[in-house]
Amino acid sequence: KNATINSISNSEYSDATINVESGNFKTLSNTKGTVNITGGTFEHTGEIITNSGTMTIDNVVITYTSSVRAIYNSGTLDISNTTITSNARAIHTEYKSSITTIKENVTINSSDTGIYVENGTVNIGIKGNINLDTPVITGTNYGIYNKTTNGKINFYDGMIKGAPNQSIYGIVEPEPGYKIKKTINASNLEEAILEIIGTEERVIVVNGLNFIDLQAAINDCVDGGTVKLHR
Repeated sequence: KNATINSISNSEYSDATINVESGNFKTLSNTKGTVNITGGTFEHTGEIITNSGTMTIDNVVITYTSSVRAIYNSGTLDISNTTITSNARAIHTEYKSSITTIKENVTINSSDTGIYVENGTVNIGIKGNINLDTPVITGTNYGIYNKTTNGKINFYDGMIKGAPNQSIYGIVEPEPGYKIKKTINASNLEEAILEIIGTEERVIVVNGLNFIDLQAAINDCVDGGTVKLHR
């Protein structure tokens, strides 16, 4: 029978690196250093993972059964090939400098909110080479909740699901050249995916990419680029 480790913690050493390759765990806290999780199962009734350093999570199963949040990030966090199931917020981000990137083959299922963004940057997928199938972020209340204008969410890949009109709350920037399309599925959840902007609806073209929003086009401009206005 595999034993369960109650806690792993690094709160003292900014130059420390912890590598977790397998096992059963309850909590992991990283205040200053680097943590690389490349396998294992995390399950707990309290907050499972907290990070204000640098952390990667890959090939992990996380199950949270209480009422606050499964993962809290105020540092740099990359997640791939992972399943997160939560009775409350699955991921909560805070602090302007925080960066959370949800990469390939990530499935988030929350009974409340998939990702709650209080501050910082959240990247859903990787910019370029659109993949509509992954990651998948589902919240029975909100898929993604951007609390204030301080949070920046980039929607590059996958699908976001939530209650009707609540798959995405707040400002979310789609992949350049794409818009966000929302539909209601058979389970009465709203699904948000990326859809390419057609020539008939474009307002401005930047380096061959169509935009319907002027500010989004400006954000994607680089020195020496080509901009063309359309009516």
